[in-house]
Formats: sequence, structure tokens, C-alpha cells
Amino acid sequence: MVDEKRIYEIIEKRRKAHPEDPRKEELFWIPLRDALGDDEQDALSYLKNVDGEKTVFLSEIYEEVVEKFPSDEMEDVFRSIINTANEYLESHDVFEPKI
Repeated sequence: MVDEKRIYEIIEKRRKAHPEDPRKEELFWIPLRDALGDDEQDALSYLKNVDGEKTVFLSEIYEEVVEKFPSDEMEDVFRSIINTANEYLESHDVFEPKI
């Protein structure tokens, strides 16, 4: 089962972190992948419906997710997520500015 609340919490923490945080895999990517649950169909259903800012952060975990769910359908969903994320980043800054 996808833990949407946990995904939101992880994305919020990631947004506040430095974009190049050396611990991003340990602190954000693996927990975000794990929050997608263990059922590929649930994860696919969730991922097919994300948009905007979420796609930026989910695009970061492409390798972790396709390693966990190595299917053509997951690859296709992530291609879409990555494209949407790239378009979103053209006009939005997703990380909080550091003062």
C-alpha cells in the first residue's frame, strides 16, 4: 500500500534540504521508494496520477524504483514522470531558498 502521507512528509523534508545533499539517497530516496509500498500495481496507480512538484522529487528515485519493480510499465511511467518534472522545473524552483 502506498503511504501518501509519508511521501508528502519525505518530499517536504527533501524540499528543505540542499539539492546536492550527500545523504539524499539515505535520507530521502530510499525512504521515498519504500513509501511506495511493495505492490507494484499500487505504486503504478499512484505514480500515474502525480503531477507538478511531486514529479520532480519522484524523478530522483527512478533507479531505486525500477530496481525494486523492474517492469516495462514502471519504466514507461517514470519516463512520463521525468518529462513532467523537466517541464515543471523550467518555470519553478522546488527547493526552498537558503538564507
